[in-house]
Amino acid sequence: MKTFALIDCNNFYVSCERVFNPSLRNSPVVVLSNNDGCVVARSPEAKKAGIKMGVPFFKIKPLISQLKIKVFSSNYALYADMSSRVMRIIAESFPETEIYSIDESFALLDRCVFDIEKYCIHIKNKIYKYTGIPVSIGLGHSKTMAKTASSIAKSKTGTNVFSFVKNPDSDNFLKKVPVEDIWGIGQKSALYLYSKGIKTAFDLKRTSFKTIEKKMGINGLRIIEELNDISHYPLESNPLPSKSIRSSRSFPMPVNSRESLKEAISTFSSTAGLKLRKQKSKAGYLTVFLMTDRFKADFKFLAKTIDFDFPVNDDFSIISGALQGLDQIYSKSFYYKKAGIVLGGISNDCLNQMTFFKHADMEKKEAVMETIDKINKKFGKNALKISSCGINKTFDWQMKREMCSPNYTTSWTDLPEVW
Repeated sequence: MKTFALIDCNNFYVSCERVFNPSLRNSPVVVLSNNDGCVVARSPEAKKAGIKMGVPFFKIKPLISQLKIKVFSSNYALYADMSSRVMRIIAESFPETEIYSIDESFALLDRCVFDIEKYCIHIKNKIYKYTGIPVSIGLGHSKTMAKTASSIAKSKTGTNVFSFVKNPDSDNFLKKVPVEDIWGIGQKSALYLYSKGIKTAFDLKRTSFKTIEKKMGINGLRIIEELNDISHYPLESNPLPSKSIRSSRSFPMPVNSRESLKEAISTFSSTAGLKLRKQKSKAGYLTVFLMTDRFKADFKFLAKTIDFDFPVNDDFSIISGALQGLDQIYSKSFYYKKAGIVLGGISNDCLNQMTFFKHADMEKKEAVMETIDKINKKFGKNALKISSCGINKTFDWQMKREMCSPNYTTSWTDLPEVW
């Protein structure tokens, strides 16, 4: 029988901030979403103060001031780098792993013959020693049980490791897990289960599939069986490439300028292009879109799809196509609150059908992009970029990040100083 582990970084964004600012430890801390809009991460102290996940920042400003809560804008460069350090240790410590999100990773332990709980405690301590990031580890015979165990592990003071494997009290713990907290159960499914009197993970575990078959289908059966230690979701060590790639952003204030939008769309296109090349793919088409404020009566959503003559992954082609689409949908009559692009028709970069009219400079473009990517990897993001992405930087579309911490691990100028 397979044994899965779910390694989950505790309050990850907050923990990253605390690594390089020890004065934040034991103090209430929150991290905000894009444009400093809503709370997306909270320290345990902030949770105890009553701050809810997703609450708009402006609504809690009085409480922030009253309790002297530390507030940070999201620092994605720092969080991504710290995540890669944690994931590297996990990959070195387990036979097989799957990165599930920026702060979570599944691991397979079915070939391990040692005391797995003791070993997981060792790995938890190792991750904290090498990165400063606290983690919780849950163990189970299915991904669903491992995910549930990791949530319980967060309350296990001292070890932060919890196992459903050979645990005689498993059902008693499942009775305390609300059905909406089960991996794979959405809000609508939870309301439906409550209407059937199914309120906890234990209730669902003992439920006949026929009771929920009509509403939840095969997904409901799999969840029930996963709760009964029958694994349906294997480890995805080599996840499939994304079928579409989206790069978009809401603006801190409405944007009307064509030049600002060109700069924004070019930047989003470059970001999407890099993601495309990292997964060794090419795109057959793109869709560029603009949105006005969706909370106003005159809301507008404008979009245009541009087909490429053949699949591409270089920034030159993607930006050119995106700007062509932008020119066709832009109107100076509107003020836009969000913009972005979506790459589609994605295929492996080695399996593309070309045409007799293949552009002679395509190979040159790809060679240039390879060089640009290498330089940016060595000297930092945007060390080199396409000029339309903004040389002088038009700030009216740029993300609002007034309380962002330094990029301690990815910028030479932001290295911590020791006196």
